[in-house]
Amino acid sequence: MAGAPLTFPRFRSRMPWWGRDLQTLRNYILKKEPSLTDYPAERLEFPMTDGDRLVASLHRPHREREGVQGQRSLVILIHGLTGSEDSAYIRTSARHLLEQGYPVLRLNLRGAGPSQGLCRSRYHAGRSEDLRQLLGQMDGRLAGSGLLLVGYSLGGNLMLKYLGEAGRRAMALPLLPEIRVPTLIIHARNDPWIPFASYRDVDWAANPRLLPLFARGGGHVGFHGRGSPVPWHDRCMAVFFARYAA
Repeated sequence: MAGAPLTFPRFRSRMPWWGRDLQTLRNYILKKEPSLTDYPAERLEFPMTDGDRLVASLHRPHREREGVQGQRSLVILIHGLTGSEDSAYIRTSARHLLEQGYPVLRLNLRGAGPSQGLCRSRYHAGRSEDLRQLLGQMDGRLAGSGLLLVGYSLGGNLMLKYLGEAGRRAMALPLLPEIRVPTLIIHARNDPWIPFASYRDVDWAANPRLLPLFARGGGHVGFHGRGSPVPWHDRCMAVFFARYAA
């Protein structure tokens, strides 16, 4: 990845969300989902070859809806296990990215959220063919300025597997050397659900397109840090996209 090294903000937990468990559970404790009502959604459906259909919500930033030229790449947000387009972390990222000027697609994987009634089968961590089919249906209206993918937890594994696809594996880690696009990987060393040990044996230097960003804290899809109400991973994501989304 060319250019000067990227500078990311340092993660430091903010009170009272200390420790990996409170970082992870914070969104569930507060039950507070960011509003997207000022960014009206367009409902889209993507048919799969077996007849199932994925449902997604497309939001456009204000300046794009007002006809400003030079739109940014479409960001596709892919939720994790038991999640959907309405998961708090998805809605939080969507709002932050929309405020940064990016159009956003909140995707429901097979059988999740509003896709549930349109699917006979369910998503899983290795079902990268669904993502491949969805991206194959992106036309100029959606992908004319490029695509940016964001995956969380299971959705992150699915995304990485798609990027480094090498044949019928569910784990993304063996495919990391095959990834050919700039990829930011964020993980907390204290993640209570996905042990950090699985990342220690990866030869990160072998693929310069991979940029690992491992925080000492943050829990699982937490990263509620000092200095901003915006989660730390969303702020880092914006820094990364500003470099590579041109």
